[in-house]
Amino acid sequence: MSFLSSVDREIETRNVNRMNWKSVLVLIGVAALAGCEKGEKVTPVTVTGKEYVVQALEGLLKLGQPGSEIGMVVEELNKYKKANPSEAALCDELIADTEGLMSGGSPEEFKAKVQAMLDKLNGKPAGGAATPPEKTE
Repeated sequence: MSFLSSVDREIETRNVNRMNWKSVLVLIGVAALAGCEKGEKVTPVTVTGKEYVVQALEGLLKLGQPGSEIGMVVEELNKYKKANPSEAALCDELIADTEGLMSGGSPEEFKAKVQAMLDKLNGKPAGGAATPPEKTE
């Protein structure tokens, strides 16, 4: 009787092992099919040098104090200057302004300097006021 019980256990163990492998294979198949769903095509967003500088300056404006972004702003301004030689004078001016941000001062002064830089970069007159539209009557 012990021989039959050991044979029964062996058969039972093999059936369980087969079931486990089948279950694993089914789960792998389901996961593979789920991963192959047809989805929307994603187009990566390309940020230009100028846009990156604007984003970094806006981040500094929100922060209200000098941060690691200042080094990245200078780096991106140098890249932008190389790519757009017609904007070299503006970039040099902004780089000088960026170096002035590290001079300290109150958070309000820092924010005013950053805002002035953003205005220069966006072509707005000093003080951040946009040119009023001409009236036509």
